[in-house]
Amino acid sequence: MKILFLCSDLNQIGGIQQYNRKLSRAMKELGEEVTFVQRQYGFLSKIRLALAFFRKIFTHKPRIVFCRHVHYAPFAFLAKKIFGIPYSLSFYGIDAINLGYWRGLFLREAKLVTVPFEWTRKNIVKQIPSCKDKVIVIMNPVDESEFFIKEKSKTLIEKYNLEGTFLLLTMARISKDEAEKGYKGYGRVIQALPLIQKQIPNVKYMLVGGGDYLDEVKKYIREKGLENDVILTGPIRDEERIDYYNLCDMFILPSKDEGCPALVVLEALLCGKPVVIGN
Repeated sequence: MKILFLCSDLNQIGGIQQYNRKLSRAMKELGEEVTFVQRQYGFLSKIRLALAFFRKIFTHKPRIVFCRHVHYAPFAFLAKKIFGIPYSLSFYGIDAINLGYWRGLFLREAKLVTVPFEWTRKNIVKQIPSCKDKVIVIMNPVDESEFFIKEKSKTLIEKYNLEGTFLLLTMARISKDEAEKGYKGYGRVIQALPLIQKQIPNVKYMLVGGGDYLDEVKKYIREKGLENDVILTGPIRDEERIDYYNLCDMFILPSKDEGCPALVVLEALLCGKPVVIGN
């Protein structure tokens, strides 16, 4: 079957991007013909995305559109109304809290709705009970050959001066939108760190990830006087993730409105780490 996969840039680092890379790879392994339209960020990116999407509608002639974020749902909705092409729509934790009119409309018109968490499915069904039968859970997959327990990297210990420390670690996208909602919870960890240090004097906190909110996080750390206790790594390569998980003594992700288990939680658990998460 011809599938048009409408998504954000799959080369970017992030849980959603990883989730979509694995889903599209599984489709190909099942013999489906998958063509991608990916949003490349920058000036006029949404216009370029719209042009690329409708060009693929004409040239690829898909049987279905897999719309991998509600932000791109208007394109899939128009393709259905104009060309009669059905679409599947994906929702993640924060997007399903308050659906509103437009998200509710896009959801009702979708042939199928996929979510990574049962928590997210319940949020959707509670607001639109008529969609109950078409909302399915495809959970985050983690490959045991990619994440496992291994010795702490001496290179990373030296790089970040971690000898003799108890390391807390969060791996997340540092975005403005999510930070303003307190979504990933790393701000609460930074705020709590002085209290933790009273119990564990040698504790440090490492925040792994990149995004458009890094400068504000650095400013917040300076205001708290924690420059020597909080480590910001910036973005890392996918193949480095296993070493960072194994580097820590405890993984922490006190996020709100995300659902569980988040991909990074599963990866940390496979690396044998105790995990602290939100409700």
